[in-house]
Amino acid sequence: MDRKSKFKVLEKLLDAGFDDEKKVTNFELADIVTAKLDNREIPIVIELREAAKNHKVISFFADKLEKKEGGSDNGR
Repeated sequence: MDRKSKFKVLEKLLDAGFDDEKKVTNFELADIVTAKLDNREIPIVIELREAAKNHKVISFFADKLEKKEGGSDNGR
């Protein structure tokens, strides 16, 4: 996703009250309506949730997140 789209989603989340990492991490399906997100923005929120969980929010916005290949490594 491009940076402009990510910041647009962040603005919608902030306007809807998702103003810290814990709230973003706890974002649920029903919150899509609250944040007034459209279908194209949902993957951005999913990626942002993961970035917040992993303390990589700046990397997320800088397009520097590593993409996981082959699923979870189960902590190995």
